[in-house]
Amino acid sequence: MLPATCLQHRLRCQIQALSLLFLFLALESVTAVSQEPQSDFCRRFSHQSTVIDDRLYIDGGYINYRKDDKNYVATENEPNTWLGYHDLNNFGGQDGLLNPQLHINLEKNRTMPTVAGGILWPDSINKRFYLYGGNWISPQRADAFTLTGYDIINDRWDDFGPSKIKLNVTALGAGVGVSQTGKGYYYGGWVSDKSMDGGPKDAAMVSDFYEYSYDNNTFKSLKGIDDRPRAEGGMIWIPTGDWAGVLVYMGGVVGDGGNKTSPQPLDEIFLYDATMEVWYKQKTEGQVPQNRGQFCADVARAPDNSSYNIYLWGGKAEYPPLTNASAYSDVYVLSMPSFRWLKADPDISIAPANRTGSRGRFGSSCNMVNNMSHMFIIGGNYPNESNVDCEPAWAVHGFWTGTVNNTGNNEKWWGFQTKDTTGNVVPSLVYSAIGGDKNGGAVIKSPKDGFSAENRPLSNLFSSAWPSPNRQPSRNVHGEAPSRLSTGAIVGIAVGGAVALAIILFAWWRLGKRVLQRREEKHRAEVTQEAQQMNQMQQEEQQKQQTQHMYQDRHFHSGQSHYSSYFGSGSVGTVTTPPLNESHWGSLPVPGSTDQQFPADATELPASDGNAIIEHKPSVSPVSPRM
Repeated sequence: MLPATCLQHRLRCQIQALSLLFLFLALESVTAVSQEPQSDFCRRFSHQSTVIDDRLYIDGGYINYRKDDKNYVATENEPNTWLGYHDLNNFGGQDGLLNPQLHINLEKNRTMPTVAGGILWPDSINKRFYLYGGNWISPQRADAFTLTGYDIINDRWDDFGPSKIKLNVTALGAGVGVSQTGKGYYYGGWVSDKSMDGGPKDAAMVSDFYEYSYDNNTFKSLKGIDDRPRAEGGMIWIPTGDWAGVLVYMGGVVGDGGNKTSPQPLDEIFLYDATMEVWYKQKTEGQVPQNRGQFCADVARAPDNSSYNIYLWGGKAEYPPLTNASAYSDVYVLSMPSFRWLKADPDISIAPANRTGSRGRFGSSCNMVNNMSHMFIIGGNYPNESNVDCEPAWAVHGFWTGTVNNTGNNEKWWGFQTKDTTGNVVPSLVYSAIGGDKNGGAVIKSPKDGFSAENRPLSNLFSSAWPSPNRQPSRNVHGEAPSRLSTGAIVGIAVGGAVALAIILFAWWRLGKRVLQRREEKHRAEVTQEAQQMNQMQQEEQQKQQTQHMYQDRHFHSGQSHYSSYFGSGSVGTVTTPPLNESHWGSLPVPGSTDQQFPADATELPASDGNAIIEHKPSVSPVSPRM
């Protein structure tokens, strides 16, 4: 049996350990809700985004927080471990601007990786999206690949298992997901031990081109443009031609052997017939953007599908040739099938015509929203940026594809919606070059010199009405989505959890105290029982001695010898036994009491001043030599 002091010490150690755990969890909860990308947002970049129904989802990437209500970057580049979305039906959020409200109450537990430079493949038919590729930044080393996806209806992440074919999982590749056909595509990128388990320590470009089938949960390796590795380009899907549509690949960098790279000029793009699995190389003309990578782009088609206009934003400058910026802040439009580049912003009427905005960035995301009337440009990394001010409106910048309020003129591009929009229009910037008006009616439907003999099938692809495959959901998508918790509710849950833990600790302490008291009572009872037994033995011994004295007294009074008195007869006298007191068995110590107390973006981007920007060297990348 352990002494009471040992039991007491053990119980004290257990309670102290639980108290420390309680304090840690409480601090963790406070920290978790004290810095989050809704109220403490400053900047973000290299994230993944997609649009499903009336939500623009944002996952992963890097984020900078403000601190103590100061409007400047106060933290290093931190992993954005939150899954959030902008409500496209609720405009009028942060800073009094008509920007879409940001929510950060979606499920993303700590078992889900946070990556940068990956892609979200949307499946609006089945109400989910898939996360593919990217460099792991939390944790910092990739595990064995399994495809994961977010279930919008049930607010949970699902694991779709490993691929049946060997994949080179990369970051900063070019990709696109297509809900209408149930396909996801990904081309090239940088492979390393941060993008896949067993990858090389030093990042290397690849030439792999993959297709993923949503409905069959299978990957397929496709033939690329050529055998040269490629990365940091852009890929857009066009609903034209046969049922699988057409993919457009542009920009980025290509490998020249070893660690050497060169830019892929934007005066040459690549188109992929996704039904026939055939690549075409096509020259472009007009106001061609400077060489760049890590830009973002999306497409808005004319109301009558007579033209498909790709809007390209920003990007990282790729040399040669030498330019006057390390990153760009501009918007270009590539109109197809005329394959003409047109510069939307900054205004080309202000010399020089190829100038860029004063705050170039790369690693942004671009998504068409509101019936293609807007392209939302979110975040971006500012190389060599001395200005560390936080971006307003959660770094969301609204660009009207048909100019503000769908006027179709070229007067104003930047701004969030001010009224409901039911469709998009073609801006005069485009229809003045290809014919028609803001509702379509393009006249020029081929390159300046026509399609070459090898590219003649492109003419058929762009002149054919796209036969929608009418894909149906493979699960019940009509159930109500679970109600969303507000940030206040999240804080309440965290505080409630801390209180619940405190109650558990208090109950544990009370139970321990009660157990200790019962053990002390048992010990005291055992000691008392032993004392009683000793007392009884002493009484019996004294009675025996008194009996012997009685016989001796009888012998003495009869005058007989000891032996005759012992065997003879006579009257017996009476002897009274003295009462026992504490002096006979001593004072037994009783344990004392052991009770102890234990501690328990804005409506308009900054105007350009027209001055050339002094060239700066890009800053040290936080993740890879290219990010």
